[in-house]
Amino acid sequence: MLDLWRLCHVASIVVAKAARTDKWDTVREALARWCARGHENRYAMQLMDWDRVLQETRWTAPDKEDDTSLITFMSILKFSQHLENLEDAERSQAVEELQSLLAQFQEFVPSENEVERERERRRQRAVGGLPHDLLSFKAWCRQGLTGRDPCGMPTA
Repeated sequence: MLDLWRLCHVASIVVAKAARTDKWDTVREALARWCARGHENRYAMQLMDWDRVLQETRWTAPDKEDDTSLITFMSILKFSQHLENLEDAERSQAVEELQSLLAQFQEFVPSENEVERERERRRQRAVGGLPHDLLSFKAWCRQGLTGRDPCGMPTA
């Protein structure tokens, strides 16, 4: 089995790449089905969550590069939180399903070099390390990454 962090990272880059294409709806729906794990009411919630990932990053990020990095990081959080909440057997099945899902969107799957470049870009921008929860992440985005508050004013 792949390293879970790497799998989440690859999946998040797929999200960031697909977000700017006409295939976004197809990718978003497939991811929502994967996250919902067969529950119809969860599926609708997951669709809204993926939309919110894009809306929040575009609200926070001042340019395309920041936007892509934020989508990638928020997606990593979403994938990792989803996998962490599963029992071992369910997690193994979810990992296999995610790998299969990513194979369907091969044009967005990053090369090993792309994964490493994105990791390095994130490491360079993170002051004091990456936050590991959504509230810290939002504060980090507003202050550390973008140097702007939610209204676009400089924070320092």
